[in-house]
Amino acid sequence: MLASCSGPSSSAPPTSPTSDHRGEAPPDLRHTHGGTLPVGGIDEGAPVPACPPESDLVPRLRELWEVPPDASVDLVACTRGRFRTPGWLIDAFIDTSDEDSEERIEVLRVDGGGVIAARQPSSSAAADRFDTGAGDGWEVADLDADGIDELLQLQEWNQVAVTATTLAVFRLDGARIVEVGTLRLAYDNTGAKAMTASRTVQCSSQHALSDGADGIRHILVEGTIARTGRQAGPIAGSSCPLPGAHRYQLVGGKLEEVKP
Repeated sequence: MLASCSGPSSSAPPTSPTSDHRGEAPPDLRHTHGGTLPVGGIDEGAPVPACPPESDLVPRLRELWEVPPDASVDLVACTRGRFRTPGWLIDAFIDTSDEDSEERIEVLRVDGGGVIAARQPSSSAAADRFDTGAGDGWEVADLDADGIDELLQLQEWNQVAVTATTLAVFRLDGARIVEVGTLRLAYDNTGAKAMTASRTVQCSSQHALSDGADGIRHILVEGTIARTGRQAGPIAGSSCPLPGAHRYQLVGGKLEEVKP
């Protein structure tokens, strides 16, 4: 197992701790529902207040979102960052019934001044939402060195015994949170019912953040294809990370691979 995705050169830029994806999210990126929620992505020279405890934050969200008394708020994550002004990235579900819920992803001002930016609300079935990649883990990082943090969401999918892991990257565009790209990290269809050996695929990766020139950050992904059946090429091509080490950067609002 690699300690980091720094590549073969000893002069490669330093990386953050590597995350290993073989069907499980790292413990610090899993859902947290009690106590002080995970925080990250803060420059020590410009600290941002930590997220409040869930017991304090949820009442604020209920008031801000005007949640009906008979609906509940399930807080998935709160991550602090710099978004033109200090802010908290909030990922939460409003459960309106046993069958229905609405996901809210918003960046809020820490001073109580309201919403900085928001993702278009989406609805999902409450029973299915944790199997469809929603809110498995968030990090923030200023990928393009413009002083505004981007949002990185680790997503785990489990659909009919086919598991996958992706890393979605979002940026702030005015008052909107927009997705700029998704990186494939892992895929495994060997547990799917009636899957034939010729179509089985197992792949995994490790990923990390690396410092680039002029303050930008790269996303490093080192992919491994463990198994691919003779007829599984198209599945691996569309669902697996590229084999070997690859770097990605945010350029002009788009996620692009860094070419050698």
